[in-house]
Amino acid sequence: MESAADILGQTLWSFISDTTLCNLYSEMVLLARKGRPIGFAFRCDAPCFRRVFQMRINAGPGDEVEFASTLEFEEAREAVALLDTRQPRNDQFVRMCSWCQRVQANGRWVSVEVAVVELGLMTGPTLPAITHGVCEECYGRMMGEISALKLAS
Repeated sequence: MESAADILGQTLWSFISDTTLCNLYSEMVLLARKGRPIGFAFRCDAPCFRRVFQMRINAGPGDEVEFASTLEFEEAREAVALLDTRQPRNDQFVRMCSWCQRVQANGRWVSVEVAVVELGLMTGPTLPAITHGVCEECYGRMMGEISALKLAS
């Protein structure tokens, strides 16, 4: 678990390891700084809940940018150990889409429940860590929204 000292003074970009995801957020931040706020829905599931949030990125004072998220929808589901941050992890990774929460498995993006079965994630004593990226479908949709905002300027 990171402390405030580990986070304060760091750039946003130092916390995003996926280049496609970093480029997408970079485009959105540039739009917000130019007075074109952007909003979008995204999944952020918990082990026992499917959740949909609405995020809005707005310009703040000076060069600041504000990210504001609001819970829009939540439904209970059977617990998914892969999403439980308290579970012991190994040195392997599974890639999860930051927007839809699907997991990359065998060249496809599938629900986390399907990925657990297809990848045999519950067969060992530890689980892989989750790294985030963006699937092609969500990337295309977000780039379409960004392009529309650029054209409307």
